[in-house]
Amino acid sequence: MNYTSAVLLGVMLLWPWNAFLLATPYLRHRFLPIPALSNNTASSIMTVSTVTSVVTNMWLQTWKKDYRSRVVMGHVIIASVFAVLAVLCVLFLWLPTGFYFCVVMLLDCMSSVGVSVAQNGSFALASERNTQGIMMGQGLAGIMPALVSLVATTAGDNVDYSSAASWSTAFSFFVATAIAGLSLFVFSSSKKPKKDLEQEPFIGEEDLSASTEMRRPESPDPVPGDEPAATVPIHVLAEKLKAPAFSIIFTFMVTLSFPIFAELVEPNNSISQAIVPIAFVVWNAGDLLGRSICAKEKFVVKGSRNLVSYALLRFFFIPAFFLCNIKGRGAVIPSDLFYLLLQFLFGVTSGHLSSSSMMSPGAYVDKSELSAAGGYMTLCLTIGLALGALASFILVALIG
Repeated sequence: MNYTSAVLLGVMLLWPWNAFLLATPYLRHRFLPIPALSNNTASSIMTVSTVTSVVTNMWLQTWKKDYRSRVVMGHVIIASVFAVLAVLCVLFLWLPTGFYFCVVMLLDCMSSVGVSVAQNGSFALASERNTQGIMMGQGLAGIMPALVSLVATTAGDNVDYSSAASWSTAFSFFVATAIAGLSLFVFSSSKKPKKDLEQEPFIGEEDLSASTEMRRPESPDPVPGDEPAATVPIHVLAEKLKAPAFSIIFTFMVTLSFPIFAELVEPNNSISQAIVPIAFVVWNAGDLLGRSICAKEKFVVKGSRNLVSYALLRFFFIPAFFLCNIKGRGAVIPSDLFYLLLQFLFGVTSGHLSSSSMMSPGAYVDKSELSAAGGYMTLCLTIGLALGALASFILVALIG
């Protein structure tokens, strides 16, 4: 895996979620005959995705399939799922609403499985530098739909979903399929130079335990992940990775309050219609910046105390947002600039700390455990997302 492949992998890992996000208005319209389904479209997609992701990552901790095959398998699943979704946007429009909902949720579940499998293998194989590349790719995939939404809003482009068929939504799903195909091609084409094998922290433990095999003349260019990976007990990883695991879980628990405030905070001035997409763009730009600066080692957060303290301090962004104009009730600090600055800093710290946490396992585990540690950290990431999704319901209730 090279850096370009890592960035493309990052884009591919987050793009499926963004494709579903962009398709929510269309899907909501398709579910209109059953109001309960239409009103809970976004919640259903998020719940199915996060729960499936947690379960899949727990299962992957005991699966002996080699990591490189996991990446390939994840790509194939994602490309297949979104190809089917694209077809369903323009054909088979006669499907009953309830059945169509079940099909979409099943495809959402399969998409989450594909992302989890590919993500688990990607972080297990990636060096510290390539881990940052994956995280930056995810940041790029995050800002793209936000920019599209902002342009559409400011241009007054109201998309018409009155027709059951939607070529624009189908195209969005097709793009997800194309990105998965491109990422798979680049990943499959990338070769790891032999001289880099001992320089990269995240390599398959099977390569380290079989160093004599690596030196055989008939295997001049071994590729990590070609042999079945040894299983490292999860309790061993949990004990050694307590600080980075807590950091990544708590980071995403707090971060998932962002869309709640982005939707509920109203402007103090005259940018009413654009405030939501502007907030999404600002936050995602900050997130991308936070991930990008970790390309410089001096900006990577290191040490258990620093990771945990940083994660805990980010919680204070939540009460800070209550100083803004939530639901038009008035703001303690009546400034849109203050609100957008909060969103930007919230995004920067999320990208910075999540990248630092995902890059840190090499300082905590043995070399033979590095690949398994990468997989374990992806499990912690998904647990953080799931807990954050549940906590968002509590936050909404507190806001009232």
